[in-house]
Amino acid sequence: MTYSNRTVIVFSGRQHHYERLSPVVNALRAKGVNVSYCISENAIQLDTSLEYLIPANEQFIHAQGYLAESDIPKVTEMAHWMLSQVGRDTSNFVSPFWMAFTMREVAEVVVSFRNMLTSQKPECVLILHEANYWGKALAYLCHEVEIPCISFQEGHLRHRDQTTQGKFALSCGYSTKVLMWSDGAKQAYVNSGISAEKLEVVGIPHLDKWLTLLLETPKDGFAVMRQAIRTRLGLRNTLPLVTFALPQLGRYDGSPMKAIGLLSDWSADHPVQLAIRFHPFEAEETVRRVRDALVDHPRARVIEDGETVSLVLASDAVISQHTTIAVEALAMGVPLIEIDVDNVGVLECLAGQGVAVPIISKADFSKITDVVSGKLSVECATLHQWLESNIGPRDGKSTERAVQSIGRYL
Repeated sequence: MTYSNRTVIVFSGRQHHYERLSPVVNALRAKGVNVSYCISENAIQLDTSLEYLIPANEQFIHAQGYLAESDIPKVTEMAHWMLSQVGRDTSNFVSPFWMAFTMREVAEVVVSFRNMLTSQKPECVLILHEANYWGKALAYLCHEVEIPCISFQEGHLRHRDQTTQGKFALSCGYSTKVLMWSDGAKQAYVNSGISAEKLEVVGIPHLDKWLTLLLETPKDGFAVMRQAIRTRLGLRNTLPLVTFALPQLGRYDGSPMKAIGLLSDWSADHPVQLAIRFHPFEAEETVRRVRDALVDHPRARVIEDGETVSLVLASDAVISQHTTIAVEALAMGVPLIEIDVDNVGVLECLAGQGVAVPIISKADFSKITDVVSGKLSVECATLHQWLESNIGPRDGKSTERAVQSIGRYL
C-alpha cells in the first residue's frame, strides 16, 4: 500500500533520534509519504543539524522557524510563570542561569511546535519517546489538536528507573501508540498502568539491517565482513577483539576509569585487542584524555569512528554494564561479559539473569579469553528465553511492522 499526499513529521532533537528512526523514515518515504525531520535548538548546541542532517542531505524543518515576533511576549509570560511555579528550592540543584534559560527554551518550544502543527497539518508525528521535554511537549500538543503521535521504546528497560521515577508511564503519557520491542517490555508497561491498547510489539527497527545481514550472509562472507570492519577502524585481524562498551560514566556502578585501566593493562599482557567505546553523550574532554593516555598502548585504543553496532558485530565479545549496546550485542549473538571489578553490584544486572558472564575482580579476567575462545558461555536455553522476553522478534522485519502500524493513521 502507498500513502501519497500524506505528511509525517519526525522529531530529531539529537543524533541518536535520527539513527534510531531513520529506517522507519526511509521505509515510509518508499511508500510515498512526505516525511520531514523536525529539529529544535538546545542550550549547548549538541548534535546540531550541521553535524548529521545536512551531511546526510536530509530534508528538515526548524521548529524555531515558526516562532514569530508577535509570539515573544507570550513566550516571556510563559517563562516567567513557569519560573514562579518551580520555587526557590530548585536553585539548590540547578544554577539560576540554567533554570531561567531552560524555562525560556521550554516556552519557545511549546509555542514553536504549536505553530508548526497548525501550519504543517501532518497526518502523523513520530518521536523517539516522551522522556525529554521536546518529546513530551510535542506529544501533548499533538494530543491537543488530535494529531496521532507515535513513539518508540527507546532502549532496554531500566526497571530501577520505573521503581524510583515511574519512567515507563512518563515515557508515553500522551502518545497515541507506543511501538515496543517485545512482549516482556509491553507487559512491563502494562504493569506500570499503560493501557495495552496503546502498545504494539514490532521489534527493534534500527537493528533490522544488521539482523538481516546475520540471517542472509554465509558464514565465510560474514567473516570477511568482520575483517573489513576491523580494517576500516584500524584494528587487527590477527588478534581476537573485545569491546568495552561504557554507559554514561555517571551511571557506571563503581569506578569506570579503574576498569579501563585494569582492562588496558591486562590486554597489554595477553593476545587480545581491546576497543574502548564511550557513550555518545560522554564529555569530549573525558574521551580525549583516555584516548591520549592509550596512544602508545600495544593493544588497547579508544574507537570513535563508525557505528557502534558494526563494532559490536566485529567483536568476539563485549564487556559492559547496563547499556543498550550490551543488549544489542546479545540480540546479535555476541557474547556479553558484565564487569564489576569494584564488586559494588550492578543494579541492572544481566549476569544475575544468566545471560552475561560476570567479572567481579581482576582474578576473573581469565574469563575473557575463555569467552572469546568459546570455552565459557552462558546457558543457551536461558539466553533464548531472555531474548524472546526482552528483545522480541529478530527476523529483520521490525521496520515493516512499524510502518504497517503507522499506516493505520495515514
